[in-house]
This record gives sequence, structure tokens and C-alpha cells, in this order.
Amino acid sequence: MLPYCFIENDRAVLEPDERKWPVYDTESPVGLMSPDYTSEKIDQVLFSKAKAWLNTHFEERQDDPFFLYFPSSAIHRPCLPSHKWIGKSQAGLRGDKVAELDDIVGRLLGELEKHGVLNNTLVIFSSDNGALAGDPEQALQELADNGYGQVWPSQQLLGRIDEGIHNVRGRKHLTYSHRCNGQFFGYKTDIYEGGHRVPFLVRWPGKVTAGTVCDETICMTDMLATVAALLGETLPEDAGEDSYNVLPLILGEEIEKPIREATVHHSGQGMFAIRKGKWKLVLGQESGGSQTDRTVETEGQLYNMETDKEETTNVYEEHPEVIAELTALLEKYEREGRSAPMMA
Repeated sequence: MLPYCFIENDRAVLEPDERKWPVYDTESPVGLMSPDYTSEKIDQVLFSKAKAWLNTHFEERQDDPFFLYFPSSAIHRPCLPSHKWIGKSQAGLRGDKVAELDDIVGRLLGELEKHGVLNNTLVIFSSDNGALAGDPEQALQELADNGYGQVWPSQQLLGRIDEGIHNVRGRKHLTYSHRCNGQFFGYKTDIYEGGHRVPFLVRWPGKVTAGTVCDETICMTDMLATVAALLGETLPEDAGEDSYNVLPLILGEEIEKPIREATVHHSGQGMFAIRKGKWKLVLGQESGGSQTDRTVETEGQLYNMETDKEETTNVYEEHPEVIAELTALLEKYEREGRSAPMMA
């Protein structure tokens, strides 16, 4: 996104007064760049900022609680890791970027430990969407042919070891025989589980038992109501309209029924789906995204998520009563402008 620069407190840190030539297919066209900007160092700069902020906090307000949001650029394209990480994963630049992110998360935990708060801090690690299939072969080859290829041997840069090929709408993507979304169908932007189901890892010693697993459906929108509940705050009526308090699930408390009545999904191209219990209704005939080719003959799609998490069998015509119920519920949410109940 132009211009290429770091922004802090609503201002560019340094004026973008240089020209940048993009080296990766998802970088924007030629445009202005600030002298301190390089795509390879974004996450290292963000880590340095987070580290400095923590140091300042504990120097000035060590007894006060804190909130740190760390939105890494990884593992979003352009997948350009720091040079020291190139070739480390043997799974191409995307794998190298994952390795770099893993290291940064470990260093952040190390900073918490340094300040003596690691075991008294709630740490949540998650993602905003499912992964892409891999990196476009053509984009990686172009990367190897330009300046990157002059620094790193193409074989090491592309990491073509035990490669797999996935065709996404006419473009070959290198996957290195790795299924980034596991068993789930679809990818980022798609309405299917591969586009929406993501890791959600919690660390909170003394509060959350290590190694436990929760199979209840939650959504990233739930973080607002959950943090508010953690702080003993009540959200106003015009905030968190789709946010449920899932703190009881995080703490491992017993619940009598699912906290969420239903979960609404939205694809990259605007297609809706709604999931309640074992049923997921897709209000469209295709993927609703840019990654997966699938077209069904029925007006919509219905999947049983208990027996068919891979969304292989469309049972839309077999359960008209389920379709009617879920359609009515989604329309109710649209009329009321919210899916979550008001906080007490």
C-alpha cells in the first residue's frame, strides 16, 4: 500500500521521499518510500517498538496492568523474511517467515519474563483469517530473478524441496507438500472453513490449564466483550454488536449450553454464511472468494459440521427446515443490527 513508510501516532515517522520498486507481486506499484522502510524488516521494527514500549511501561508504571496489541505483518504477503531467516525452513519464503514469526513471539514472551510478569499475563495468539494455498510460482521466480536472486541462490530462495503444486484459478502456487489449512476446504477469502477456521492459543498460568482444548465455536469479534468482562466493564449499546463474552471458555468453566447462539461468516466477495450448532448454511452457490473454484447446483449450500468438517457433501435439498430456521435467524440479526445480546 502506498506510500511505503512507518506510521506512528497518526504521522509518518520519516517523510516518504524516495522511490521504491516493488520486488513482490503483492507489493503496490512503484511509489514513494521513506528512508527507514524495507519490507524485510517490518516485523523486526515492530518487535523493537513493542520491546521499547514494555520497557517504558515498567520503568514508569510497573504496578499498573497493560494491554499490548502486536499485529505482525507475518505471515501476510509479501513474505519477505529478514535475510538471516532465508532458507531456514526448507519450505520457501513463506515457511521462513513463519519461522521468523515464531522467533518473535518467543522473544516477546522473553520480554515479559524479563519484567517478571510472564506468569501473570494473559497471552492470546491467533489470526484474522485462514491461510492462502502457498506462494505463486511466477511471483517467486520473478523475485529470484531480481535483486534477491543476486544475494541468494535461486534454489535456496525458492526452497523447492519436496514441493507440492496447487492450482488457484490458473496460477500455480508452491505448497512444499504442506496443507496450510489442514483438512479444511478453501483458503483465505473463501466462505469455507479453510478461510475462517484459525488457531486460537491462550497462555495464562494459574488461570488456564496448559494442554487443554476447547471445541466450542467462538469468533474473533468476541474479544471485545471478553476483555470488557475481564476488566469488569460494560459495553455501550453501540459497541460489540457481534461480540460474545467467552471468558468462561478461556477459564475452562463448565457451561450448560453454547455461549454463542450462532456465528455469521462473511467471504471476501460479500457472501454470507451462518452457523448454528452442527449446521452451516452458505447463502450462495460458490466459494464467495478468490481462491477456490466450486459451484453447486442448489440455491445455497448446507453442511453438517459434526460429520463433515471438510464440507464435501452439500445437503441443502435434504433439510428445508434447517434452511428456513437459519435464514430467519440471519434476517433477524440484520434487522436488529446485532447478533450478540446486550451486556448486563
